[in-house]
Amino acid sequence: AIKAGRDNVLVNNLIVSANNSKININRFEAFNTPSGYVWNIGMYSSVTGSDFAALLPQAETIDKSVSIALAAEGNEKIYNINQFNIVSEDKSFDIDITASVVNNNDGIAPYSISDFSIEEGVIAGKTTAELHTMLTEQLSGFGITIPGILANIGDSETLISLAGNIDKLNAVAEIASSAGNAKLSIKSTNEKQNISILGSNIELGRLSGNNKLGRCSLQMNADGNLLSPSLKGAFSGNISSLTFNNYVYNNISVDGSLLNDTIRTSIAYNDSNANILAEAKVLPDATNTYAAINLKLKEINLTNLNLSSRDSMIVSADIVANSIGNTIDDIRGKLTVDSLSYCDLDGEFNTNEQILLTIEENEYNRRDVFLKSNIANIDIVGDYKLSTLPNSFVMVLDKTLPTLSEWLLKSKLGLNTTHNSTDRFVVDIQLPPTNFYENVLHIPLELGEAASI
Repeated sequence: AIKAGRDNVLVNNLIVSANNSKININRFEAFNTPSGYVWNIGMYSSVTGSDFAALLPQAETIDKSVSIALAAEGNEKIYNINQFNIVSEDKSFDIDITASVVNNNDGIAPYSISDFSIEEGVIAGKTTAELHTMLTEQLSGFGITIPGILANIGDSETLISLAGNIDKLNAVAEIASSAGNAKLSIKSTNEKQNISILGSNIELGRLSGNNKLGRCSLQMNADGNLLSPSLKGAFSGNISSLTFNNYVYNNISVDGSLLNDTIRTSIAYNDSNANILAEAKVLPDATNTYAAINLKLKEINLTNLNLSSRDSMIVSADIVANSIGNTIDDIRGKLTVDSLSYCDLDGEFNTNEQILLTIEENEYNRRDVFLKSNIANIDIVGDYKLSTLPNSFVMVLDKTLPTLSEWLLKSKLGLNTTHNSTDRFVVDIQLPPTNFYENVLHIPLELGEAASI
């Protein structure tokens, strides 16, 4: 029944049906009082998208129902959502929302989002491992690709608490899943925010599909103006444990800052098998991202880190890189390696001479590569893509230095000599006297005098 008067509206048991869908408004009431209007609503719906395919053809694939229950009440200033439940037919997701929203504007509409605040807001959700399959099937008509990570999370429970002005919320989100647990907190004060992230036993390999990654636990904090287009702030944290290739890295420290659209960060790690200090500066840009990296590697035991099958393989070096560009094919810059030291049970190599790699833009709007060192001097000039150059270069070596080509093809770099390429380039290789190839690469190529190719 529907009743409407000058100062009130009343709806009881209004039912709208369509094949497999039903919307039932149990009660809707709105009326004026001396202090203003008040209202309340209670409704239950079961909706199947395919029932509305005549209006939205893409919905034809949605043949599973979604149930929605709503109970809310309020007045001109306060809107109380006592129940808002959304659950899928197969129970792959079940979401409950309760909230009390306050309108802080004493004027009249229209209102802005900053006029509203949440006094109590809670979102509780449960999902199952079948959620990814369900969404993929049901939304196939829309051509939507559901992220694979959703399938890898497995069963999960999420709890989100919200309070404060909607445009400056304080929030806490906690997720517990079969792939690990995480907690995100956001605290807003005036124009600044504090963001903290806590992760416990997160199975990175399971989430990413990379079987070399294992569990990770971490804690990160950030302070500053973090939610505006002009980022300004600082961050720090500690990765208490990270497993990679079956080696556990403990206590990786991270520090950094955000200022004038520039991100600066430093990462430090030290144990008996590795001493690493990495410092980076990044200026993101839609077309030309600038990056500068300073990497100090001291006594990196690649064998104990499970990064090499050779016995007692240890490397030290200082590496500095500067680049501009967003992809491998438009990048240009310079990389230097100083104080390179290498040893394993079958040989060693040390040099204090700088190794310099330069990538420059040429007349074809492509890249020329120049390597200057006491290991090799190589110029690669022409019309080619950097992304396909490694394979093309191996094809050249296969005809000129088959021993080196064979070594590269047997390495784990994924190189081959069978790819089709339009690369056109000239290679000039000058090899100074060195024992690098025999002692480091362990290939029978000892140069007693300079060679040119």
